[in-house]
Amino acid sequence: MAGVENNELLKVIQNDHLEVAKRLLLEEGFVVPIGFVFTRRDQVDNLLGNGWGIEFIKPKQIFTYERMKGSEVVGLGLDFAMDWERMYHALIRVLPKYRPYLEPFIQLAKEKKLDDPYMRTMRPFMEVSKMDEKDIIAATMKSICERVEAFGAMHVSEAYIVQVTDPKDRDKMADDLADEPTSTEVVMCSLETHEFIRMVTIPIKREASQPGKRRDSGKPIGFGEPQEHIYHYDEPGSKVEGRLSRFLSPLKTKETHATT
Repeated sequence: MAGVENNELLKVIQNDHLEVAKRLLLEEGFVVPIGFVFTRRDQVDNLLGNGWGIEFIKPKQIFTYERMKGSEVVGLGLDFAMDWERMYHALIRVLPKYRPYLEPFIQLAKEKKLDDPYMRTMRPFMEVSKMDEKDIIAATMKSICERVEAFGAMHVSEAYIVQVTDPKDRDKMADDLADEPTSTEVVMCSLETHEFIRMVTIPIKREASQPGKRRDSGKPIGFGEPQEHIYHYDEPGSKVEGRLSRFLSPLKTKETHATT
């Protein structure tokens, strides 16, 4: 569906959204995690028709790309800004096995008129299950891609990255890379097709943090040089790690490639 020309256009779209993310970071001080799914118009109509995932879809961000080759190719914008209530509904939608455990606690919290039933339920659940917001975003993105038979997917967010030569070195670091002194704060954008994943990271420059404040809490003032990494599935030794990748379902007519 995508083809060489569409893949090249997706790279241009990725670069455009990176520029938007940089501008928003300087203006607002943060980047709300967003996703984009590229598919056919009829697939989006089916998704909207049955209401699946409607809470994440931004109606004003359903784009038609006339330059792409294909029948009414569209990009579907997804808003992944999470509060506790949204996180709850996302979780039971994409991971319904948790619904029987969480629903009674939500109902009980409401009956007891707790100040925030969703927070009171979800915060301890997330701690016990060792899940976080990115796990739910990743599961939601993958589910939407499957339902619309996406040929491309993109995710933009702030992140922390580290460079390691030996995978064992990662085991010595903090679980949360924000707490790892050797990590770098970046604007990250991953673009995934059935042929490759293109990852672009841009280091964030900030004013010095105030004494006693957390690391990287200063005002954003600029950016370092972008770093681009392209991983082709058919290249020996090429692999992509991380939760926010491998959103697309394998093509039925092509051999799949395992990654870790």
